[in-house]
Amino acid sequence: MIKNALEHPQWTLADWRGHGKSTGKSIQFFDKDGKYTEGIQFKNRREESKWSTYLNAVQKYLNTGDDSKLKKFKNVSFVDIDGHRHEAVINKETLNRLAIFNELPSGEDIYIN
Repeated sequence: MIKNALEHPQWTLADWRGHGKSTGKSIQFFDKDGKYTEGIQFKNRREESKWSTYLNAVQKYLNTGDDSKLKKFKNVSFVDIDGHRHEAVINKETLNRLAIFNELPSGEDIYIN
C-alpha cells in the first residue's frame, strides 16, 4: 500500500487509504431545529465516521439518559462535499422530540441512496 502511495506522489497516504475520498452516499441529516434536509454527502469517510459516532452517542442518550458522549459533540460540525459545515444537534429537547416522532436516522442503513 505504501509503495503504491509513493508511486503517486500527488496523493497522500490518507487519500490512498480512502480517508480523503467521498463515498458518494447521501446521509439522512437534520439541522439544529430538528428539520430534515434532503440529505447530504459528507466530504470524506472520516466525516462519515464522525457522524456514525455521533449517532451512537445520540442513541446512548436516548436509551439510558447518559449524555456524557453527547456532550463531546458540543460545537462539532460535519463537513459536506461542498465544504459546508453542519452543526451536531445536542439539544436534548430537540433530540427527544425527534425520537418521539421517530424522526432520527435508525437501523443498519442510514443512507438515502
